[in-house]
Amino acid sequence: MMPILINLGPIQIRSYGVFLVLAFLAGTFILWREGQKQGYNEEKLLDLSVTTIIFGFLGARVYQVITNWSDYADRFSSVFKVWEGGLSLHGALIGGFVGLWWFTKKNKWPLLQVADFGVLALSLGIIIGKIGSFLNGDDYGVVSNLPFAVHIPGIIGRRHPSPIYELILMFFIYLYLLRYYRAKSKSGGVFYIFLLLSGLARIFTELFRDNRTLILNMKEGFWGGAVLAIIGLLGLYWFYKSTVLGAQELKSVLGKSEVIRDIARDFGNLLDTRKSDVGKKSKRWLSRFGKTLSNLRRKYGNRKD
Repeated sequence: MMPILINLGPIQIRSYGVFLVLAFLAGTFILWREGQKQGYNEEKLLDLSVTTIIFGFLGARVYQVITNWSDYADRFSSVFKVWEGGLSLHGALIGGFVGLWWFTKKNKWPLLQVADFGVLALSLGIIIGKIGSFLNGDDYGVVSNLPFAVHIPGIIGRRHPSPIYELILMFFIYLYLLRYYRAKSKSGGVFYIFLLLSGLARIFTELFRDNRTLILNMKEGFWGGAVLAIIGLLGLYWFYKSTVLGAQELKSVLGKSEVIRDIARDFGNLLDTRKSDVGKKSKRWLSRFGKTLSNLRRKYGNRKD
């Protein structure tokens, strides 16, 4: 782990902060590039980027502190030490979306159209940010004897590099979203697919994280991912009902499609997962998840609005 990249006496440049800046710059570039292709004002696109970053940052920190209050109750000053790590992805999504909603409403921009290329920027930012999380020793996994398990300073045992798992999944999700975005013109589809796939990815990676459990012996990240996936699935229901699919085909997809059944079955399998067989079940789930992505791409990838 390399929490400090450069140490110049009183000045320390931390890996976490460096990669957060890189994530912001990369995400801003994607937002600006895709937004100006859609005809949006370039200066306002930059304002949008700053607005969503501020809202997302505040949401990420507040969510992290609230859900891990016991870590901050006895040392309240650490609440403000964000350079030491501790930003929640789910909180960032909530805060960022609030900022996006406020900005688009203020400027009378279509929310879902902006959200479509906004999640492209967000996905790339998450990928880069996860590198910083890994180097900083955040979000470490459960104890593992795998050859690529890593040692976290101050933590007993070698651990699953769970930020790297999420980075890899988000990379493939980003590629899929980019392809889908270029093939579609109707607003909302890319945004809802991002919610669905990123939620499923978080459910999967949460199997390896050494986090506290909340409800039904499942971790906070699991439930956050489940909420994202459900919202995404409901959004896709509305999206295809109102745009791409006719009523009869929609009924077929939701009632008989092997894609939806696979997702439901995989979600059920995760609820039954126990620590003793995490490796076995997660491997099977990852295989099913890959097949589900392939089915979605084959069924909808070439559709036109």
